[in-house]
This record gives sequence, C-alpha cells and structure tokens, in this order.
Amino acid sequence: MCKADVTPIVLVPPEKAGVPVPVPEFRTKHVCRNFDKISKWVKSERGANLPDDKSRELAKRIREKTGTRY
Repeated sequence: MCKADVTPIVLVPPEKAGVPVPVPEFRTKHVCRNFDKISKWVKSERGANLPDDKSRELAKRIREKTGTRY
C-alpha cells in the first residue's frame, strides 16, 4: 500500500464532460512516494507560515499561472 501519493487529480471541465459540474479524471499513473520526505517538504514550504501579505502574493501568483479566478 502507498504511504503517500501526490498525484494530482485533474478535473475535466463541464463542457468537455457533458455534465453540469467538473468531473475528476482518475486515469492517471500514480506513484508512491516517501511520506516522511513529503511531510518535511510540506512543513518547510507551506504558505500557512507566511505573513498575510506574502500569502496573498503567493495565492495571486498561483491564480495567474493556473488561470483560476478564486
């Protein structure tokens, strides 16, 4: 059994899926990773430890790169 799988779940847009809401696409290759390494990385990189202005700036950059509005 996998200890950690960080494979993203891609959402298919409603217009492509033919339904009113985004649908998850589960046909992706999943890879098990070292849970301890991922845990250490998350604790060192997460935005929750940033001051509010830095957190907002990081969120803005993510939205710009991904094309999301929220």
